Amino acid sequence: QGLHFQARSAQEAEKNQTDFYALLVRHHLQSHVRTIVQNIDAQYSVRFVLESHFVERHLPGFDTLQLHQQGDLVDEGATQSVKQQILISMLSSPIELEFPSYCELLSAIHMRELIVCAARKTSMAFNTDLVDRPIEHWSYHEDVGFILKAGKPLIEALLLATQPDRSGRLYGFSCYRATEYVILLAIAQEAQLHNPQLLAQLEAQWQHKAVMSGKFHDVFLHELGTNDNPLPMHWFVPGDRVWFRNPDDASSDVPGYEGSWVIYLGHGQFANFWHPQEP
Repeated sequence: QGLHFQARSAQEAEKNQTDFYALLVRHHLQSHVRTIVQNIDAQYSVRFVLESHFVERHLPGFDTLQLHQQGDLVDEGATQSVKQQILISMLSSPIELEFPSYCELLSAIHMRELIVCAARKTSMAFNTDLVDRPIEHWSYHEDVGFILKAGKPLIEALLLATQPDRSGRLYGFSCYRATEYVILLAIAQEAQLHNPQLLAQLEAQWQHKAVMSGKFHDVFLHELGTNDNPLPMHWFVPGDRVWFRNPDDASSDVPGYEGSWVIYLGHGQFANFWHPQEP
């Protein structure tokens, strides 16, 4: 089904096509993508999908985990970039990925890059009972959890909490909360570039009460696939958050050990927050 976004006029649709084609050229994909433009009741939609021969050759069974092994798919420096894998994976989506505008699509791609970058650097102490944060930036309250201290920038607070290269120590986290921080960091970094008002709103929210767990999922994420209509087993896009159940029967029902929330990094690798050098 590929990528689909809206345009408000024929001129905007044409410009978006041109801009996206230039992006495809930079990643050597221009000859493998088909464009479909529709105009229904003056509502323009533009859809990009991979050509079937490309899918059959490089993505059999929607398997994106092997993209890094496709030697003729090279990007800058004769290697595959994360952005190229994001583009290919999204274009090969078995369900339609719809965005309200082309700019929204570009932000989504950029946030996925930021998520991957942060996930590779994220490391924490695994402790299901004890959790802590950098005390200069965070305070703990029994009813709302960890909140951002007034005057402290959210991006720096998230970096210090998750990346020991920045803070000099490991903090106690659950993997679920770690994925939230990694994703929130990417949203905040993108907002800093293109939507400062949103960043200010995020900082104000986290100074009052953190959005977390099911609420975080509902507010910030789109869940793709269901138990009744699942996605292909090996179709992942770099930046995805996924859950792997613990396969060990003896420990999988122990609270805190049921499974792991992870981030797909591209190149067939998933983040390992406990041993980041061993994805």
